[in-house]
Amino acid sequence: MNRLFNMDNIVMQTLGKLFDLVVLNIVFIISCIPVFTIGTSISSLYTVTLKIVRKKEPYIIKGFFEAFRSNFRQSTILWIFCLIMICFLGYDYRILNAQGSDFSILRILLILITLILCAIFLYLFPVVSHFNSPTTKALQNALLLSIAHLPWTLLLFLYYGTILYILLHFPQVLGLFTLIGMFCGFSISALITSLIYNHIFQNYE
Repeated sequence: MNRLFNMDNIVMQTLGKLFDLVVLNIVFIISCIPVFTIGTSISSLYTVTLKIVRKKEPYIIKGFFEAFRSNFRQSTILWIFCLIMICFLGYDYRILNAQGSDFSILRILLILITLILCAIFLYLFPVVSHFNSPTTKALQNALLLSIAHLPWTLLLFLYYGTILYILLHFPQVLGLFTLIGMFCGFSISALITSLIYNHIFQNYE
């Protein structure tokens, strides 16, 4: 029995790491509530998960909010930029849908622009969390990394695309996904994708 509750036991270590992810997930969700802080929250989330992947054993809450303070200005600016782009794309899609199929070439072009912006978004906040660079440089680096490491970018698209597909086509699992998301879904996703980002970022350190 004493061996079971020994902190060096693999079961206790696993439970401890899972608890850390639950705490990180809750802190992340709470910090996203004001909406304009979502970008900063994402970058802070990746600051912690990248350290976990590198086995640096970070203090979860302390590490999150230290990153939140240091990344707040840049991440907020970039998040506002992302929101503006989303609004513009949504408005453009609405116009094209109203025009019918006569604008198919423009539709294809808009889809390509959307994919490029999504690729940038996938890398943007992990880049901010890990590299100290000006705001415009962070955008540029996110674009270049998404192109230079295209197979990994496609894998990230596949991962998030699969989740989105399940949510859209199997509404019966929405409740389960919501429950998982509330407890550890965001932190686990960040941890999984941090394995990819860490592999990429090591080439530029």
